[in-house]
Parts: sequence; structure tokens; C-alpha cells
Amino acid sequence: MIKVLIIFLILIFVITRFIFHQVEIYGDSMYPTLKAGEYGVSNKLFSNIKDIKRFEIVIIKDTNNRKGEDIELVKRVVGLPGETIFYMNDKLYVDGIEVEEPFLDAQYKQNYLKTSSVFTKDFGPVSLKEDEYFVLGDNRPYSSDSRSFGAIKAKNIISRGIIILYPFNSFGNGK
Repeated sequence: MIKVLIIFLILIFVITRFIFHQVEIYGDSMYPTLKAGEYGVSNKLFSNIKDIKRFEIVIIKDTNNRKGEDIELVKRVVGLPGETIFYMNDKLYVDGIEVEEPFLDAQYKQNYLKTSSVFTKDFGPVSLKEDEYFVLGDNRPYSSDSRSFGAIKAKNIISRGIIILYPFNSFGNGK
């Protein structure tokens, strides 16, 4: 019985240390895609940073926050290494070409625009170095992201993707 318990504990340690990263959603920066109070896991095992694609959700380590401590943020990658990005008239441009953002909730954006002139304020251009990514929250008006803290280094990406485990009505809401 002790052997089984030890093997179980070792297995749990390996899974949580090297395969999955536990994620809790705080705040509304990714709303309505992800909601405050949701819990899930993110993939660490296959988190080859070189394979990250535009619009993937990533968990990043923010070391430059006001609290002066390492905190984790959930954001979406909009700019990849070597690109120049900017926002103008509520549209994303990558290397001068307009890029659609199909993941943004059209109804939520439309409701927001009833009381405001833009969903995403103009910024840029921002030229990314070969080890930098530009990340934004899906809830642009209420997100602290690369617009405020700058591009993130590849080494600060902890994991990628997320599968919601709780609450159960959001279960498997993989992004």
C-alpha cells in the first residue's frame, strides 16, 4: 500500500511539474473567452515556444508588475517574433497587412461599441525582436497587456493553451 501511495505521489508531482500547469482565471481581461473564477490546466509538455501561432492563448510570467513579484497572466498572442504590429481604427495590422481576429466575440464587441467609439485603441507600430511576442487580452478595454508592459520575451511564456476544468458547465472549453 505504501508503494502505491509513493508511486501515486510521484506521478502527481511529475504531471503537475512537467506536463500540466494549473491555471486560475483572475479578472476580466480575457472575457468573454475565459471568465473570472474558472480553473483549468495548460500544456507545459508540448510548449515548444518556437511553434506558437498567432492567436494562441498563452500563460506568461509578468515580472514587471506594480507589485514587484512574479505573477501569471493569461493572454492571446497577436504578434510573433520579427513582426511589426499596430492597431488603427479598431483593426489589427501585421507587417502592414490587416489581420482578422475571428476569436473576438462579435456580440460583446458590438455591445461595448454602443457606449464607446473603439474596442481597441490605436497603438504602434511595435517592432518585435526575434525572441519577443506581443500579447493582448480578449477584453481589450479592460486588459493590462503588451500595450502597457511591452512585448514579452519567449522565456516568460510558461505554457500554452488552456482547458477549463471548473466550473463544470465550462468543462473542456479548450482554447
